[in-house]
Amino acid sequence: FGEGEGEKKMKISTWMSKKQGEGVIPLPDGAKRAIELDVAGIEISALGAVYVEEGPELLEFTITYDPENSFEPLPHRSDLFIPKEERDIIDDVMQKNGLTGVTPEETLQNIERFFASFNYTLEQKNRAGGSYLDDFLNNTHSGHCEYFATATVLMLRNAGIAARYRTGFM
Repeated sequence: FGEGEGEKKMKISTWMSKKQGEGVIPLPDGAKRAIELDVAGIEISALGAVYVEEGPELLEFTITYDPENSFEPLPHRSDLFIPKEERDIIDDVMQKNGLTGVTPEETLQNIERFFASFNYTLEQKNRAGGSYLDDFLNNTHSGHCEYFATATVLMLRNAGIAARYRTGFM
């Protein structure tokens, strides 16, 4: 996965999907080389996620790695993008609640404090009939992980802090 041999070794055991042993495998930062990775195929994304095909249900292998090396791309201007249809909502919530701090750390603390009174639920209903994000931030104050992640990323971007939202295999 990287050039050369990693300085450290780790044994990994992970259950794969029952459908021909497919799935994303967990790897430490700086993964270099997999030893005894008994699979038919490997796909590696641009961000370093590794998807295996046709392996056993229980996949066991050793990985060499250098924890100091990360394959995370540097922040890019796209990490500050806020969709036009959500820009006013986020700006309003940030201003109304005083979420932008003097430092990035203060902004993070303010956003964390803002969400402290929200509730987690899988039973999401859009009471306002418009933007789900608007309803989540201004009315229901309840939602599932994707609501919290989306809102947080957009709030951080609004404050000038590059942020990324990730899900699944990238």
